[in-house]
Amino acid sequence: MNESTPRGSEGTGNDRAVGARVPRWIAAGLMATVVMDIGAGITKATGLTRGLTFEVLAKWFHLVAQGNVFVADVRTADVTPLGMPFPLLIHYAIGTTFAVVFGFIARSRAWPRIPFWAPLVFGISTTLVPALFMFPAMGFGLFGQGAPPEWILFRSSLVNHMYFGLGLALATRVLFRATNKQGSGALPASRTA
Repeated sequence: MNESTPRGSEGTGNDRAVGARVPRWIAAGLMATVVMDIGAGITKATGLTRGLTFEVLAKWFHLVAQGNVFVADVRTADVTPLGMPFPLLIHYAIGTTFAVVFGFIARSRAWPRIPFWAPLVFGISTTLVPALFMFPAMGFGLFGQGAPPEWILFRSSLVNHMYFGLGLALATRVLFRATNKQGSGALPASRTA
């Protein structure tokens, strides 16, 4: 750092802009999670999906908060489900975390404009988190194969996360439109590939 550079302004303008974009990625995560919830509700109403009940999810979050991540069967666990706001807050925190992670991935790809397919593919890929971690931790096995068949667990998760990816794709169009038109988008223009 030379003497004329103000303290705390080291690095390029793009480095400082990354931190400035995190609130927009958090907003993108909130928007994507809302789209996911709406899409999941509509699809569930058609009977094509079902998924976990709110009570089961709330029980598992309570177990996790107590340090019991892996259980034989969350449905029979002796724990009271957390009240409505807590599981919902956790659900939205997970969605915003996924969006921030995607923001860093998008920046590393050096796209001059985030392609619509990228957040969609990322959203679908987040299905692996419940399939390989959450469902086994709840006692339902890999990909939820041990869950009650009427829950159509893996299909429900895949469809819901597709909605998350769609929401993230739409959010990037809305939240990063102005900067993308200027050429800086989610990434520095000088790194376009």
